[in-house]
Amino acid sequence: MSADRPVVSLEDVRIEFTKSQLFGLAQDERITAVNDVSLDIYENDVVALVGESGCGKTTLGKTAIGLNRPVGGSVEYRGQDVFETKDRSGIPSGLLGGGDFEHSFSEIRRSLQIIHQDPESSLDANDTVEGILAEPLKRWQPELDRRDRRERIYAFLDYVGMVPPKDFADRYPHEMSGGQQQRIALIRALLMEPDLILADEAISALDVSLRVDMMDLMIDLQEAVNTSYLFITHDISTARYMAERADGRIGVMYLGEIVEIGPVEEVTHNPQHPYTKALLWATPDMGSNEALGRTQRLEDAPLRRLDIPDLENPPSGCYFHTRCPEARTVCTEHAPKPTPVGETHEVSCFRARDDHDYWESEELSEDAEMEISDRR
Repeated sequence: MSADRPVVSLEDVRIEFTKSQLFGLAQDERITAVNDVSLDIYENDVVALVGESGCGKTTLGKTAIGLNRPVGGSVEYRGQDVFETKDRSGIPSGLLGGGDFEHSFSEIRRSLQIIHQDPESSLDANDTVEGILAEPLKRWQPELDRRDRRERIYAFLDYVGMVPPKDFADRYPHEMSGGQQQRIALIRALLMEPDLILADEAISALDVSLRVDMMDLMIDLQEAVNTSYLFITHDISTARYMAERADGRIGVMYLGEIVEIGPVEEVTHNPQHPYTKALLWATPDMGSNEALGRTQRLEDAPLRRLDIPDLENPPSGCYFHTRCPEARTVCTEHAPKPTPVGETHEVSCFRARDDHDYWESEELSEDAEMEISDRR
């Protein structure tokens, strides 16, 4: 990971939706999906975001590539505000409200791409593979003639193992397997020559036997084309593999917040947040006593309760305190801020600070928790 200016930088990003947006209801009550998150993504970086369904991973990812506008905070591409650029993209620089930008909004959109979970829905069913892959080349490299485009497409197909290339180039999406469709979606994104690709559960629909192959391919292509990945998954073992292969980072999300982020070895072998420990415990090949730094039996889940709080009525203080076996009274009153526990390792937990009031606070009993819930 480079120490230079980030390719994409999110600072205190907050995303809200109304009930009507989420559920098609008439109410206008707002629900916070991402809560003041900051994240930097660098050249040739891999950040694997992991967490339970509904924790805000996809929402944050789409914000990072300019598809979701935050209600608070900022999203920057190479130091330039993405949404300010979008708002002023149609205004001449000499007019009031206009401005000269180093990067146009169309350039930013080209540089920030996405691979969806379901590749078939994102591929034109009425076009051949060659036609689908030719579109980004026609738009962004108009100097290429048909022969040059075909050579480049065939080269990518050959690289990803879709041989002979001509046979696959003439096929339609429905004539290919899910793994082959996902490879086409990856090639299409890479032909845009992006700086960042959001891989939104891009391998979860694949057979287990194909997932590792797809991740290996993504990393191989990253080295070949010089891009970064924001990789979203609900499986921490998958996140570990992807980030480990690229010497990247794992970010753990809970109820719209990144509660822990850092290098793979530190997060998986020295987890600092109780939620990270719970995710590791739930993953058979990662749930060892040594990795979690605990002495209880593996059948004793490191959670006070399994139910995830309702986003419409989130807990006070630390959002995780209702499930955290280490929670104390102070956790119900204040929300922890990211605290460094290493050069590139951060955790949002009071236990990361030896001098915090947490250590003098009373342990949270079930009766105390019920009393706090009743007051709310």
